[in-house]
Amino acid sequence: MYLFVTKFFLSDKNDNSCDPTTPTTYLFAYSNDFTAAVVGGVWEYISDIAFGSPHYSQVGTVRFDVVNEESIEFNTDKNTAFAAIQAHLPNPSLSFPSTSTGSDILKTLTKFLNNTQAPICGSRLFLLVKRYPNETDISELVGRLRQHHVVFTAMVSMTPSGGEQASTVYQLASRTNGFCAYNYDEDFEGEAGHVPGFYNPYLVYASNPQVPGQSGSTILPPFPAPTAGSYWFSMTIQDHIPIDSVNTISLSWQNGASQDGFGIDQRLYNTNHISNYESLDQVTYNITLQYSFSDNNPETIQVRIYGASPINYWAPYDN
Repeated sequence: MYLFVTKFFLSDKNDNSCDPTTPTTYLFAYSNDFTAAVVGGVWEYISDIAFGSPHYSQVGTVRFDVVNEESIEFNTDKNTAFAAIQAHLPNPSLSFPSTSTGSDILKTLTKFLNNTQAPICGSRLFLLVKRYPNETDISELVGRLRQHHVVFTAMVSMTPSGGEQASTVYQLASRTNGFCAYNYDEDFEGEAGHVPGFYNPYLVYASNPQVPGQSGSTILPPFPAPTAGSYWFSMTIQDHIPIDSVNTISLSWQNGASQDGFGIDQRLYNTNHISNYESLDQVTYNITLQYSFSDNNPETIQVRIYGASPINYWAPYDN
């Protein structure tokens, strides 16, 4: 549950310099407050995606939450990018001295949007967030990310090193078709393969159903699968930490006699998200979210579906 400034600014001119098939940039940004093992472990996984797909023409890396702000380094070679990360592994002596100081992750995103070295339109960002921001007004940043069709996945630590607003990144992800996963640091490397890492680069469906808590169900917008094949489904099960409210939650989709779904039937404590590959036909599916929470506080759930086959449209925003 979160309360935020709800206004946002959209440019009156969207970026038409790319479409979903245009080669673009993959950015890996990480907080200096993590250990080197966490950063290195996640990088080992996502670097294979970033450099193994022709969808990404450049890969950017940057360390944030340091006293002296650092520049984004862009590379087209995996070894050079690895060397850049090795030269900028987390170093506690460079961190903000106070836990009351908020993360500068939002400033880092703005810096990427202002860059002139690598493509911005349609880019994919993978963020490791250890310190929470202090800001709550994300209006302008929402507008700019939408304008350029930028989508991100954020892995956010459940044991922050500082900052006050745990929900800022979640809210930003909800408004820009991104995804926000909460995890304990020791689980980051293993969970990196269970969040949208953009191995399937085409976002084909995004919905942010708001549920009132307790038990019930809600109908989501239908999903017209553009092709038959395998799709990556990702869904959050709670919008805040600690993971203390959700009892059960499931997503189901059906078309005529065909029905399938996934979910949890017992409480999880170490993560707020679930994912799975699912095979779909080229038909329109009706989607239903069923849930049970231990309280009546409203929750915003993120539902995302990614495909491997090229598409010619940008997935619409849900708000």
